[in-house]
Amino acid sequence: MIYIDLDGPEGNSYNIMAIAKKLCKTLKIDSVPIINDMRSGNYEHLINVFLKHFDEYVVLGGWRQEESVED
Repeated sequence: MIYIDLDGPEGNSYNIMAIAKKLCKTLKIDSVPIINDMRSGNYEHLINVFLKHFDEYVVLGGWRQEESVED
């Protein structure tokens, strides 16, 4: 499991996309459509797309932790 504190420096959108790319490489899936989808909206959309694809591999803490993040 990877823990990401969304309130810290690791929670910025560029880092989240970099983690997504690394996970795609590890899982042997194409990162291009996922990254394009992550870029197509605001920060909340980016997080929702990230969770849609990698929820079983990461734990997100901080921002909106008390609320469910839904698309």
